Amino acid sequence: MDNKGLTDSEVAESRHTHGSNVRSSSKEGNWVILLEVVKEPMVLILLVACFFYFFMEEYQEGTIMAIAILIVSGISIYQQVRSENAVKALNKLTQQLTTVLRNNEQILLPAEELVTGDVVFFTEGQQVSADAKIIEFNDLAVDESILTGESFAVQKIMVGDQLFSGTTLTSGMAKAKVIAVGDNTRIGKLGKSMEEIVKEKTPLQKQISNFVKNMALAGIV
Repeated sequence: MDNKGLTDSEVAESRHTHGSNVRSSSKEGNWVILLEVVKEPMVLILLVACFFYFFMEEYQEGTIMAIAILIVSGISIYQQVRSENAVKALNKLTQQLTTVLRNNEQILLPAEELVTGDVVFFTEGQQVSADAKIIEFNDLAVDESILTGESFAVQKIMVGDQLFSGTTLTSGMAKAKVIAVGDNTRIGKLGKSMEEIVKEKTPLQKQISNFVKNMALAGIV
């Protein structure tokens, strides 16, 4: 199979079993984010206090409460959008054409068309489109700083060494067999972990929450 590549039926079976080479996203609209913010108990207290201040025609206090609500909502939306942009930046790393062996013929395919089991070819300067295990190589070095933070290239010296999606060949060439695509790649798992971090409150959000709580208590007093 490594000499002929996958057939069309094998591609379909692999895609059904292992998924496509596209990372999922849990992107939420700004209105959904805002709704989650409004559901927080302290924000609900602020909304009630704001309503009563305006109802009692105490406009200055009501305006202060409204500004506090806007600050909390704005920062929450900003944090979510910034995290989503970071995930998008990771996704762009694999948007390219890749040489693939299919039906005993080398063809160029978009990275998202790759499936587990595909035989792919990479050359110097090219970004790796999916996690793969090396079958053949020549003078191969790879920049893995996107994953490890190390500034120097990693030499690949054995058949069976792995190439990781999002990394870049700094020299040589490689023929490899895809072993993971999409969310199952190492960079895909990194992207998923970044999305999960969004759900955690940042120190700034915690400070604002305490600020809102103190304002609400002051309003009650």
